[in-house]
Amino acid sequence: MSSVLKDLSEDYYILEIKKKKISAYKTLYYDSEDFICYYMHQFGRANRYKFRIREYVETGKSFFEIKVKNNHKKTYKSRIPNKNNKLEMTDDNVLFVTNKIGKSIVSFKGVLWVDYKRISLVSKNFSERLTIDLDLRFDNDMDSKSYSDMVILELKQDKSLRSKASEVLLSHRIFQESLSKYCL
Repeated sequence: MSSVLKDLSEDYYILEIKKKKISAYKTLYYDSEDFICYYMHQFGRANRYKFRIREYVETGKSFFEIKVKNNHKKTYKSRIPNKNNKLEMTDDNVLFVTNKIGKSIVSFKGVLWVDYKRISLVSKNFSERLTIDLDLRFDNDMDSKSYSDMVILELKQDKSLRSKASEVLLSHRIFQESLSKYCL
């Protein structure tokens, strides 16, 4: 990973939050009792959803988020501040989902904790971002798993652009793979 960062260093800034280059994230995913969101993702269904509360540990802020993947393979994210700054479902969260996508998640429960650290790079021309997630930990009611040797890179860019980051990743034989931390 250090050689990738070295190759990107001339063209990217490292985002700092409160003078830290590595930020901690805590995420709690919500699903139905029969795990409808999980199975819709596993089976590649169009018009699927993920619901989560994400806490940005350094800032102490948290947001309730909806991710929607539509039948055109486009993903959209909507979020609202989580007013109580706790990782628990609120009436505001339930109402937000109902208003946004017309579904009720009143019976959904927190089913999976995902904690990780993130390094965020921004291109110096501000055309793309690269996030590097590491020290991943997954916890549910039955099990806990830590993956200190796993790294997840996500390049956030206009797909039609060929960028320095995509060239560097290819030169290091790092290839694109689709995944969801919720479904790992």
